[in-house]
Amino acid sequence: MKRGITIRVGYSDAAFYKCPDCEPPTNYSTSPKCPNCKQEGELSRVVSFVDSPGHESLMANMLSGSALMDGAILLVAANEKVPQMQSKEHLLALQTLGIKQIVVVQNKGRLNHIQRSNE
Repeated sequence: MKRGITIRVGYSDAAFYKCPDCEPPTNYSTSPKCPNCKQEGELSRVVSFVDSPGHESLMANMLSGSALMDGAILLVAANEKVPQMQSKEHLLALQTLGIKQIVVVQNKGRLNHIQRSNE
């Protein structure tokens, strides 16, 4: 089975705007103009997304990317045992860097369901 491995740190960001005239939650948008009333929105927050490599041999890349973060999303595969060694290493690195806002997300859940049904 071929594994996809991220080698470089990837980066993207998104700006979120708040319309002063509309009610929550529809008053938030990623567009400067409110899609509901076309009023000019106020910049509420800019969120940056850094895709740091998870492969253990690329830990230096992960550390360089995580130095920029306030929080992290740890993505784990549902079809593998948890925690993997690299997940432990990443959590330890985040703890060392003082990053406390961590969300753990599982992917490949459907694949796990398919594997179990084939057993």
